[in-house]
Amino acid sequence: MLSATLTVASLRQIGGNDIIGTRSLVTDAAGELVCTTTATLVHRGADA
Repeated sequence: MLSATLTVASLRQIGGNDIIGTRSLVTDAAGELVCTTTATLVHRGADA
């Protein structure tokens, strides 16, 4: 069994859009780190 813990690593705003950086640590049943993943999400702002 694998478990993932997601954290928000960064938040910023560019051109009215929110940029959210995330990091997930994936561990096995013994608690050993299997891998680390990152993602960048963009939440578009309202059109002017």
